[in-house]
Amino acid sequence: TGMISGTPSQSVSSQSVTIKAFNQVSDQSVAIIITILTPISSFSYPQSLYHIGVGTMFSTTPSITGDNPFYSLDSGFLPNTFTLNPSNGMISGIPDSPFYLSVRIRASNDLVDITTDISLIAQIPLSNFSYPESSFFLVQGSFFQLDPSILGDDPTYRINSGELPTGLSLNSTSGRISGTLSRTMSSRIATIGVFNHVNSLSFQLTFTIRILPSSFSYPFSEYSFETNRMISIYPQYVGDRVQFTVESG
Repeated sequence: TGMISGTPSQSVSSQSVTIKAFNQVSDQSVAIIITILTPISSFSYPQSLYHIGVGTMFSTTPSITGDNPFYSLDSGFLPNTFTLNPSNGMISGIPDSPFYLSVRIRASNDLVDITTDISLIAQIPLSNFSYPESSFFLVQGSFFQLDPSILGDDPTYRINSGELPTGLSLNSTSGRISGTLSRTMSSRIATIGVFNHVNSLSFQLTFTIRILPSSFSYPFSEYSFETNRMISIYPQYVGDRVQFTVESG
């Protein structure tokens, strides 16, 4: 009958076969080309959501099962600075501005096609993070407020190490440190971290809390002493780690 049949067991690319038909009178040949492909059965990128820094090179390549895949953009669009490689499915580029987009990528061969969805978010990396000062001498019972300066998209703040003085708290959205100082302490160190999906930074702060000196006096305002005799006069005061010096006289 000339029927060609069977179950292919391996991939074959453009194999030429010549078939002859003949009888006792004559014969005739015909050439056919056979390509055997493994259908595409799985197709995905390592992640379905990518966060990319503006100005940072990005690339991702899919994993796939199947022969001779061809990749194309099925829906959505890529920024002008991005490309999709039709041979290996690599998406690459350098974002020049923030964006959020979702695309559907199609992988196909002569037998079947499969699609997968991915989302890309480009953010401005964080930079220039600081507070106005790094070291503070503060008074117990006073209200304190401190705001940071920073460049970049969607910063979130946290305490990386150490802790803030009692009574102060950190706003995770704005980075503001505020509160009423309720206890004295010496050299309390806290490292404030800020991060987004692209990068992270930190800044170290040192706090010293003291009681404000008040009610300073000596028992008397006038004294007479004998020569060659040791004297000691102690002041009365309210305060924390107060130091004394002769101001005049």
